[in-house]
Amino acid sequence: MDNDNFLWPNVRRSLFDMEGSSKDSYTKCFTDHAGFGYAGVSLYYKEAADIIVKAKEMGIDRCYPDGLFMPVVYLYRHSLELKLKSLLNQIIIYGYIEKVQEDDKILGGHNIIKLWNRIKPALIEQEPKVDKKSLNNVEFLLSDFHKVDKSGQALRYSTLKNGNDVKENYPKIIRLELIKKAFDEMYNLLEGCSIHFEELSQFYE
Repeated sequence: MDNDNFLWPNVRRSLFDMEGSSKDSYTKCFTDHAGFGYAGVSLYYKEAADIIVKAKEMGIDRCYPDGLFMPVVYLYRHSLELKLKSLLNQIIIYGYIEKVQEDDKILGGHNIIKLWNRIKPALIEQEPKVDKKSLNNVEFLLSDFHKVDKSGQALRYSTLKNGNDVKENYPKIIRLELIKKAFDEMYNLLEGCSIHFEELSQFYE
């Protein structure tokens, strides 16, 4: 058997103690750079999904795309959830909506529709004359993500807590490069909204 293709742990290693210089690997991670709150982590999940889709498009990996559906869409969905939480926090902190008791529950949960329903009125109030088409398109895509995974578990496990098959709400066919394109557009809009509120807060300081 080829040892390069089928390795056993013949050497004791620790995941948390890897040696080597900072220049000897493109995959070396410095974990003190991880995090940066909802917004930073959201971007990392998006980038991870983007890398997988690009590798598949270029024929670099050997996986069938069928098996990549759950991890890729999970990464995008989680990125979206964190981006919405970041934006809601931002809007509350800057005083564009008044925080209510329900917000703590929403921010602690995984329901992206509830997050969007708190954010959308503030976006419309800021630009009441803006074309609603983009916001409606974002909402439509959000609804698709919500249908696929309402609880945040349908893209992570083979069965739901209630015993149902996670695939019951999956689309029959999906093209990963198209979901990447759609997600890029939605993410750019949400990022633009975040920048807008940040600039407003600085203007009124």
